[in-house]
Amino acid sequence: MKVAALAYEQLAPAARAEANRLVRLNLGYPQWVAAIPDSPDHQPKDVDRNTFVRAAVWADDI
Repeated sequence: MKVAALAYEQLAPAARAEANRLVRLNLGYPQWVAAIPDSPDHQPKDVDRNTFVRAAVWADDI
């Protein structure tokens, strides 16, 4: 998951947008979004980054 988080930060904006689009197609996406914890400092959740990281280990879950 750490590697996916680092990789997400390195993506070009167009590649990041396409990755986000593809992640949203996964049937597990709503559950991934629901599982994102609130940040302790009450900052907005980074849904795209968190779901990208979750998607990186999706194959391990099936």
